[in-house]
Amino acid sequence: VCERSKAMQSTSDHEGVTKIQQLLVDTGEYEDIVRIPTSWTNPPFTSINSCAISPKDDIIHCSMEIESKGSFLVRIDMTQVAFVAKLPGWQFAATFDSSGSYWSYGDTGLSVIKDVASKPSYSSLEDLSGSA
Repeated sequence: VCERSKAMQSTSDHEGVTKIQQLLVDTGEYEDIVRIPTSWTNPPFTSINSCAISPKDDIIHCSMEIESKGSFLVRIDMTQVAFVAKLPGWQFAATFDSSGSYWSYGDTGLSVIKDVASKPSYSSLEDLSGSA
């Protein structure tokens, strides 16, 4: 088993909280990595999907959907969300390659954002170029 490989999922509950969870392969149970309330973004996000951990900085990145605004690549830590890039529609799955490029597949097919770790983060999606 690859030590750096992790099986993760994102789930949302009826209270507006999304959890990023890791599968504990030995037990089949999931443990919470982080809980993300929709209030972490303005406007509140509707869903999170296609999460992957960058091999360059060990930070989790996910696609985030915000109603009437679109889909975004975000960085997530234990207390906040930071916007990195606009995505071409909703994403179903994603991974990082060894060079740190985020590959995702979604509504519009396969897409890639290269060298994600070098890209700046924004606390507001309005600060992200081309997202308003």
